[in-house]
Amino acid sequence: EGPYAMVVFIIAALGAILCLKASATPNSGVLYPLSRRAFAGVAFRSALVEAGFYFVAIFVGFLLVGLVAGALVGYETRLDFLPFFVRPLMATTVLLPLVQFGRLQMQSPARQKDQNAFLLVVGGVIGFVTLVSIWTYFAPQVFGTSWDEVTAFLILLVTSRFLFWLTVKHYFASADLA
Repeated sequence: EGPYAMVVFIIAALGAILCLKASATPNSGVLYPLSRRAFAGVAFRSALVEAGFYFVAIFVGFLLVGLVAGALVGYETRLDFLPFFVRPLMATTVLLPLVQFGRLQMQSPARQKDQNAFLLVVGGVIGFVTLVSIWTYFAPQVFGTSWDEVTAFLILLVTSRFLFWLTVKHYFASADLA
């Protein structure tokens, strides 16, 4: 629906691309060798930090742009509603572990030599944006109030991070870290 679809696209694509560009494995800058479990812990914590930074930066940025633009055209400042950009931002934050695990997979030595890696990345970003768009479209129809939606977001966020921790732990237990 016009500019709203573009907001969803920008938020989801920006989240996916920023997570793909960040380094998933702490190979550089480590002054001492780490165990596989320590690698998993560092990778998981860095993924948490980047997701948190992404959420706060996008939220504050979009909120300030909206408040300033509203003030410039004469609207009063109100913060008693859930801005539209929060819904795709919540969806992106919950689904970021998919991208972060994909990034781990892409940094394995076998995948780095793969000729179709670019196609996998493009397909992954398109799929990620599609998932966020579907969530954004159907969330108002599924949840009765904004409080229900935020509560479900928090539950899904904790669940997705827990599943990501289990996946990262399993990945580093058996991955080729050469």
